[in-house]
Amino acid sequence: MDADVIVCNHAETSENKLYLTGGGVTMCFVGPAPPHVITVGLGAVIHVPYELTNQPHTIRFSLVDESDTAVVPYHERGASELPPIEVSVPFNVGRPPMIAVGDEQTVALAANFVNLPLARPGLYSFTVDIDGKPTRRLPFRVLTPPPGFMPALPGEWPPS
Repeated sequence: MDADVIVCNHAETSENKLYLTGGGVTMCFVGPAPPHVITVGLGAVIHVPYELTNQPHTIRFSLVDESDTAVVPYHERGASELPPIEVSVPFNVGRPPMIAVGDEQTVALAANFVNLPLARPGLYSFTVDIDGKPTRRLPFRVLTPPPGFMPALPGEWPPS
């Protein structure tokens, strides 16, 4: 089983279709002091082979840092009691009578991480596992903009 997954500003699904806003996020700009708050989404289309339909499966999205350590949300008093940032979604794809042996089914899923507080800038990755098997790794960088840098507003180029 495989999945196509993208980091974006926002993702949602309707009628097994995936809708994205701002797909292809590779950098998130944050302020200089913690918490470094980001908002990102993950859009996924899972490809389920015919022989794996009508069975329970789970996809898991986990946030890790550059040393592959599970990331917990930032908290002023420490985060030792907070759970790691991850989402697990169970799914089971049926086998409609109109598909033939060998046909593939797809499942569209979305996960959004809104106002996610991180302890520090750096390289992060969402790892994607299906049924406990690593499937994808999606790196992105959280950084403070350099002095004088002003990101362009949507639809504004060149930046003023």
